This record gives sequence, C-alpha cells and structure tokens, in this order.
Amino acid sequence: MERNLITGIAFSVFAFMAFFLFKKVSGEEKGILTFKGRSAFSTNSFFDSRLQPGLVLDGDVNTAWIEGMPGGGTCMGSGPRGVGAPGQQNAAPAPDERPECLFVQIDLGFSHRPGGNGPEKNPLASLKIINAMDQARPQRVRLVFFKQEVVDIDREFRLPTLPEHWITREVVLADGIENTIGLDFLPPPEDSPRYPGKVKRIWLRLEVLSAYPGKSGNVGISEISYKNHDGVVP
Repeated sequence: MERNLITGIAFSVFAFMAFFLFKKVSGEEKGILTFKGRSAFSTNSFFDSRLQPGLVLDGDVNTAWIEGMPGGGTCMGSGPRGVGAPGQQNAAPAPDERPECLFVQIDLGFSHRPGGNGPEKNPLASLKIINAMDQARPQRVRLVFFKQEVVDIDREFRLPTLPEHWITREVVLADGIENTIGLDFLPPPEDSPRYPGKVKRIWLRLEVLSAYPGKSGNVGISEISYKNHDGVVP
C-alpha cells in the first residue's frame, strides 16, 4: 500500500512536471514576444539620475525627457569619445563613454510577433515624435537602428551579444509639436519558422543634430511611439 502510494505520488509529480515544461516551451514564444516592458537611456542619463529618458515611453504627453545639447558634438565623430568611432561602428553606446552629442536610445520591441505556425513578421511602419511645450525641438535628427539577437537562455545557456548596427537615416523635422516619420526604408524582418530563430530585438538611437529654439537651451521630447502590424505602440 505504501509502495503504491509513493509510486502514485512520483508519477503525479512526473506528469505535472512534463505538463509544466510543455506549457512553458509552447507559451514562451508568446510570452516574450508580447512583453511590453521597454527601456531607454540618453547621453547623460548614466551620469545624472535626475534625467528621465524613459518619459518618452510612458504614454503621457504631460511628461517629457529634457536634456541640454552638448555643444556641437556628433555621435558619429572620429574622436575617442564619439560613439561610432573606428572599431565601434557595430556596437551600441557603452555606458562608460559620454558621447559629444544629444541622443536618446529606446527599445522598439521585437521584429516578430507570436503566430500560429511560428513567429510572424511584424515590421516597423512609422515613428511618431511629440515634442515638449516651451522646450527646444529637434530639427535635424539621425535615426540609428540596431538589431540584437534574441537568445533562449533556458536552453542555449548563454547571454545575447551586443546590438549590431542595422541602418542609419538622417531626417529634417518640421517645426511643430508632432512629427511622423515613415520607416519604409527599413529592410523587412527575415523569415523565422521557430523561436528565437531570426527574431531580433530592435533598438533606435535618435541623435539630435540641430534644434529649433525654445524658451530654454534644452531639447524636450514628450513621447516617441511607433506603428507596426499590431498598430500604434506608445
């Protein structure tokens, strides 16, 4: 009787673990690809905790990321502090290097979304920038896109590599509160029959090269949102 009871308990635990692992694997793709947590950092946010670049992602037009222009520097300069200096063209900004330009870098989510037969392509369609009231407004901007591999840490037992440069485009924005930029110049995502496969995490570094004047010398951006197959993502 006791042996049968122990055998029954062991079998139940085994069956539960098998079911749990099956649900974990089958639900992992959907859980990760629908994750809405996003991050942001800016030129000086690593050095000054009062700066809040994440406010461009909070969905509230009454808040804003506000930061000063560093005085004519460029994120793509060849100097030792310039992000994109020789040997760094394919790397994301390092937290211990302060670029001589104003930028905000944000997470744009994933290149794919959950599908019935594996990940479905979810290309970016447009980018919307809402400027802050009374602050200087971005005029000429450089959009630098990065792609980062997605790693299944539970099964691959390794960390993802650094983001790699994908494509760069300069845009002149109109002077106003709101600008929408079409992203049809971005190559479409690659086919990915499985997860993670060819699924990528997309990052954007928006570099402010010049600005329309405001009541202060600081540039202010209230919101940056994008549109993809799922619609507008704040």
